[in-house]
Amino acid sequence: ALVACFTVFFMLVFSLNARAIAAEIDRIQGDRLAILTNVTIAKNDPKFLGIPLACYASSTKTEKNPQAQAVALIEVAEKYVKAGQKDRAAVVLDSSLDYLKGWDDASANAFVRVKIATEYMDADRPKQAISALEQSLLQIKAIKKAPDRTLATVKVASQYAKLGEIKKANSLLEQALTANNKIEDPYAKTRVL
Repeated sequence: ALVACFTVFFMLVFSLNARAIAAEIDRIQGDRLAILTNVTIAKNDPKFLGIPLACYASSTKTEKNPQAQAVALIEVAEKYVKAGQKDRAAVVLDSSLDYLKGWDDASANAFVRVKIATEYMDADRPKQAISALEQSLLQIKAIKKAPDRTLATVKVASQYAKLGEIKKANSLLEQALTANNKIEDPYAKTRVL
């Protein structure tokens, strides 16, 4: 049976009962659901609000905003990790990286890359996590506001520490402390550390 992800997605968007959607999906016979957007969904694919996660991942392609696409894919990956499907989560995270190219906002880009690194860590992919953190550090250099740059540096340092990269984490924290001392606004200072 063929089910179009966009149809399911629009049914959800137009506030139809999510249980009715889930019942419709569960009613479909066979081991696999073939999706018109060239996505094959295993019958045991984890679901969110009754809709297979692969549909959510596929539907992000229709979104025009690359930031929304990346964030949506990160959320899908997070749900795959929670469902114990870490390989699927890693594939979704890999595709989320494509949507980070050309962002105008270096701060948002850096923080999203930290979130992607966190999800890679949860999916037991430390090499990809480190790669995402290295890319985040490149974005941090382009952040104009010192408090945002310092906070992003602290977030990256925290993730490096969780990966066991203590020397790298300490070095980044030293940079953040030095930068934080130059921040004059007391609120911004306390927000960072």
